[in-house]
Amino acid sequence: PVGLFAAFQASEAMACIQYQDLEEKESHVAQAWTDFLSVEGVVPPSTPEERWKAFGDLKLELAPTEEVKLTQASQALKTQLLLAEAKISKLNVDLGTFPYQVFAALPTSGVAVHLQARRFFFVDYLPGILGSATSCDLSNNNIGAEGVGKLAEALQVNQTLQQIHLSYSRIGDEGAGKLAEALQVNQTLQQIHLSYSRIGDEGAGKLAEALQVNQTLQQIHLSSNGIGDEGAGKLAEALQVNQTLQQI
Repeated sequence: PVGLFAAFQASEAMACIQYQDLEEKESHVAQAWTDFLSVEGVVPPSTPEERWKAFGDLKLELAPTEEVKLTQASQALKTQLLLAEAKISKLNVDLGTFPYQVFAALPTSGVAVHLQARRFFFVDYLPGILGSATSCDLSNNNIGAEGVGKLAEALQVNQTLQQIHLSYSRIGDEGAGKLAEALQVNQTLQQIHLSYSRIGDEGAGKLAEALQVNQTLQQIHLSSNGIGDEGAGKLAEALQVNQTLQQI
């Protein structure tokens, strides 16, 4: 079957991923083979032929599931097969504990994905990570202007994300400006949360410019920032033009 073969090929490719923080010459996914396919007293499959047979056996055992919560690497292979067989409707991923490099390689197209992360160290993987996500919670991360710049680049090409939470992210006016550039291009975001993000009048002005162009955003949360009368005035002017925003 095409789906099974695609899953197998992807797993073989991911099993070659090497992580700099591991002393072993084995990736998280390769270790997942051991964790998931081993049974007491039985040596796990080590050759492609053995792993292909294991995939076939797994396919017969796996039932469709509404939602899968990914928290550890040992879930990778089972999830990969479920995705290849279109047996998952929603993924809830904790990128603080599940390897983000592995998640970026999973075939998540057509699946609703919610991401959570409390440590923002995967910026280079953002295009893959956000590939099919519908919501992303990156709040309470000290991502700063540089990190949000990488995020903004990903948002400019992303076509699935509907919500993003960036409260307590310390992006400042510079970061708000980079997000504003993305909002002028992005056509799917409906909610963006930027409370407690150290945004002042300058950043509010840039966001106001984006709101005059953006036609999909319905909510933007800006509470507990340093926005004064000048910034609020620019946002008010933008609201006279914007026809989609319902809450600010």
